[in-house]
Amino acid sequence: MTGTAVAETDSGALPGATVDTVLTIARRLSPELAARALEVEAAQARVVIAGSWDDPTLRVTSDEIDRTGGPRQNKMIYSVEQEIPLWGKRDLKEDAARAEVDQMAADSRSAETELIEKVKVAFAQYYQTYEVIRTTHELHGVVHNIAKLARDRYAQNRGTQQEIFKAEVENARVETEIAQQAAALRAAKGRLNALLARPIDAPLADPSQLRPLPPKELLAPTELLERARSGIRPSGRRRQ
Repeated sequence: MTGTAVAETDSGALPGATVDTVLTIARRLSPELAARALEVEAAQARVVIAGSWDDPTLRVTSDEIDRTGGPRQNKMIYSVEQEIPLWGKRDLKEDAARAEVDQMAADSRSAETELIEKVKVAFAQYYQTYEVIRTTHELHGVVHNIAKLARDRYAQNRGTQQEIFKAEVENARVETEIAQQAAALRAAKGRLNALLARPIDAPLADPSQLRPLPPKELLAPTELLERARSGIRPSGRRRQ
């Protein structure tokens, strides 16, 4: 199997238990982030080139020695030519190259932020679907027991056929709902795996928890607006 097909977290466990485990895989395997990182490195290399002079040119020519008589004699002329840019021109090229680096770095951060947000949303959908199907399975156990109890009561002449019918209908409804939710869970896994650059049917760990909500005071509209403008987390780090 390829490394992509069996991508795991640094601890060797399958991703999916928490949002941090899937974010680690997303950052490591994203082809877009890798391509943007290479673009930034190439732009940084161009800054050095922009601040340098062009390579000198070596010229070799052949000519005859000036003589008034006698046999002709050849001479070789070696010269080195260096193009010197006008004052300030090299600085302008270097500033333009640095601006290109800043732009590409900003684009790379923007792409990473967009990927992180998509992964967070996909993980939340995966977690929600998993919890719904888990609780529905628990409900199915209860409904199944109720149907069995109704049949037992009817066999003992203590219940009616209507009670059995209602219990069986409810049991069938819950089973249908479980089948629909199983399809939704497969779709949620596929969306999450696609963002992790893994096959859509690659195994995922069962989700165990969501990230805790921040303190109530940090959810105030003014605080959220300020964080959105600055792009800085309360700890001083950039949002992840």
